[in-house]
Order: sequence, then C-alpha cells, then structure tokens
Amino acid sequence: MTSTAVTTAEPELAAINTAEEVADFLRVETRVVNEMARDGRIAAFKPARSWRFTRQAVMDYIAEGEQTRQRKLRALEQEAQDDNPWGRRTRSAPRKRTA
Repeated sequence: MTSTAVTTAEPELAAINTAEEVADFLRVETRVVNEMARDGRIAAFKPARSWRFTRQAVMDYIAEGEQTRQRKLRALEQEAQDDNPWGRRTRSAPRKRTA
C-alpha cells in the first residue's frame, strides 16, 4: 500500500485571485471586496473590467487588520489606566432601585 504525502509549501509565485474568490475567502460579499479595492484598502489591479488580487495582498490586508485591532486594544487599555490614577479598577456606584 502506498501513501501520497501532501505538502503545504508556499508557492514561489503569488496566486492571482478574482474579487469573488477573495470575497469567499474573507466571507464577505463581492461588492465589499470591490469597494475595498476601489478605496485602496486592499492592493489590487484591474487588467480589464474586473479587479484581481494577489494572495500576498490579501494576507497583508488581514495582517494589517489584526495589527490595527491590537493597536486599538492597547490604546483603550492605556486610556483606562490613565483615567484611573490608582492603577486598579474602580467600581461604579450601585444603581438605585425603582419600585
């Protein structure tokens, strides 16, 4: 019995993808991907009438989004520490009950 090994090596040349393929990968609508390309939020080129995306451009977009989320989270954490000079969480006043 012979088995075939499957390798998951990165291709040397980046694959070219359509907007539909990128939309499926990102799990968004195709029009969203087209808008992102038009706005310059994701690197793309338009050889004819439709956008094309390299795999690297899509991966860069994903990585940039993660970095942005991390920066926003750190900024919020820093802001929370700056608002509290004692460096610990404060409790809000208990709510008054209304009958």
